[in-house]
Amino acid sequence: MSSSNPEPPIGEKALEELRRHYGHLQSPSTAEQAWERYLSAEERAQLGGDLSAAYEDGALVGIWMRLHNVSEGRAIIELAQRFGWATDADADWLFEEIGENRPHRQPTSRPVWNEETGDLTFRGMVVRHIEKLGQAKNIVRILNAFQEEDWPSRIDDPLDPDPGKQRLPSAIKSLNKRISVIRFHSDGCGEGICWSLQGSSAT
Repeated sequence: MSSSNPEPPIGEKALEELRRHYGHLQSPSTAEQAWERYLSAEERAQLGGDLSAAYEDGALVGIWMRLHNVSEGRAIIELAQRFGWATDADADWLFEEIGENRPHRQPTSRPVWNEETGDLTFRGMVVRHIEKLGQAKNIVRILNAFQEEDWPSRIDDPLDPDPGKQRLPSAIKSLNKRISVIRFHSDGCGEGICWSLQGSSAT
């Protein structure tokens, strides 16, 4: 973490984890993703609508601290959760380690897709792991689209059109293999894909 702020007396493992997330969050490309995905139009306006200028004053972690008036440790944890690098259980542990209250969670939650690890998690549990990302390009594109849109119940078909082929049904079938807790299904019109809890009725 930054040397300008004193580090809390926390366990070595937790400190190592926070430093690892902090290093990832310092990437300019990560800041660009957060600017587009996790900052509202109002928040971007508060920062002058200029990522480059805002980034110069503390990078992404500094931006999050100023917007939400939180500590450096909390900013790191909250951002790591947004990017899918930290599960709810990871975050609970880290909040306890830095001596801050855990946030109140909504009773419902959304999946989190981490393309870097190939893990799709839901409520802190890995529900699907994609082993060979290069051979699952359509699945990855679907999961990326859901993650970019913050997991609405339905998204438009993100796959390239291919007349005469059933790309979307095939991708959904493959995606549902070895998955638990949630499932994916067509919107019924062949124009989109939905997700729901297993056992829920599909539209």
